[in-house]
Amino acid sequence: MSRSSKQYQPSQADLDNHSRQLNPQDDAYWQSRGEEGRPSEEDEDTQKPQTPEPSEPALK
Repeated sequence: MSRSSKQYQPSQADLDNHSRQLNPQDDAYWQSRGEEGRPSEEDEDTQKPQTPEPSEPALK
C-alpha cells in the first residue's frame, strides 16, 4: 500500500491553524493574506465609507 492511498487526517494543530486563518479577528488571518497583522482600529475607521453629515434640512 502506498502512502498516497491513505487519506490525510489533519492534526488538531492543522485544524486550529485553519480556523485562525478564517477569523478576521486573528493575526493569522491577515498574515495568510500577506499583511503584517491585524489593522489597528484607526486603520479600520479610515477604510469604512464615511457618511456625510446632513447640511441643512431640505425646505419644502
